[in-house]
Amino acid sequence: MIAYIICLLLIIITLLTLSGFYFSRRVIYIPLKNIGRILEYESENPSFDINWYEQLKKEDIIVPSPFGYMISGSFVRNEKSDGRTVIFCHGVTVSRICMIKYAGMYYKRGWNLFLYDHRRHGKSGGITTTYGYFEKYDLKAVVDYIRGQVGGSAIIGIHGESMGAATLLQYAGMEDKADFYIADCPYSSLWELLRYLLKRDYHLPAFPLMQIADFFIWLQGKFSVKSVNPYDDVKNINKPVLFIHGESDDYVPTSMSIKMRNVKKGCAELYIAPGAGHAKSMRSDPKAYENIVFSFLEKAGIS
Repeated sequence: MIAYIICLLLIIITLLTLSGFYFSRRVIYIPLKNIGRILEYESENPSFDINWYEQLKKEDIIVPSPFGYMISGSFVRNEKSDGRTVIFCHGVTVSRICMIKYAGMYYKRGWNLFLYDHRRHGKSGGITTTYGYFEKYDLKAVVDYIRGQVGGSAIIGIHGESMGAATLLQYAGMEDKADFYIADCPYSSLWELLRYLLKRDYHLPAFPLMQIADFFIWLQGKFSVKSVNPYDDVKNINKPVLFIHGESDDYVPTSMSIKMRNVKKGCAELYIAPGAGHAKSMRSDPKAYENIVFSFLEKAGIS
């Protein structure tokens, strides 16, 4: 009987360990979409104009990451710009191309554009995806580069989507050297998001699988899931933040943006796009999205 119980416990421990290892690999080595899938998905967005973007004069930029790899980006200078520049941060599994849908509304108003690929995505280097933990330092390197290009007094904004939005909030909580932030469908806590997705997609309880997976993530990726917590970072941000979230987002719960808006000090607003799914607020109503963004910037004294 005792031998049976010990054997059963060993089987359970082995299964939990293997499941935790598998889950950890799915997190830090999440499969990436190729350019064909990205273009197919984004082509459904009325604001996504790849032909317009390809005709723009672009500078291919390589920014050194503090972690030894290279960050690949494209800098579009606008003749009407006085140095004003928007940096775009894309979501997980995709690339800078996804941010074209947001770029047009800024460009026609005279803004420079900088679109880049996060680590391990697109043409950038890096081995693991860390959901903002290391990406925020890459973003700092990008902001420092852009500041050197456009001058210390120029306005710099950051517009991010999903993981990119969470990354910019983590950057702002650390340094806050941009002039404004547009955070579209960010998660407030990677731990809570993974717990939610574990239950939604696999119908599994978080304990003890999350703890085991986090241990393997720390071993392989050198960070803890619990360290990715934009909710706490938002409390340290003084610059204006506009949170945007789809009302029907079933990937990153809308409540996460609501929570962060409630703890943001100073200039902050929240726009919940009626009926929109994850990262589809612009797609659902491009004109309303554009009006919300630039109305917010006007209220914040940025025009």
